[in-house]
Amino acid sequence: MRWHSFLSKLALICNVLFVYCWLVTKTKDFIGNADVNSIIIILGYSGPILNVIVNLCWPLLFLMRKTIVTPKWLLLLNLALLVFQIIVLLVI
Repeated sequence: MRWHSFLSKLALICNVLFVYCWLVTKTKDFIGNADVNSIIIILGYSGPILNVIVNLCWPLLFLMRKTIVTPKWLLLLNLALLVFQIIVLLVI
């Protein structure tokens, strides 16, 4: 399942940008270039959506007995960041 590996890596990048956007809202210290800011904000806030899709796909792949080529550390990191995103978006 190469597509799952690609989506997991893309979700990691979006998750890191989400954490960056969350930190920027606390410090108000963004990058000076408006175009770069727009890309970071769009990718960062699309991270939770992509992360939910990725984290719902890998149990389905496991139940269908497909081989998962994505490293385990990447799956666990995406899951941990999903928990963080849920806390940030729902609680804070």
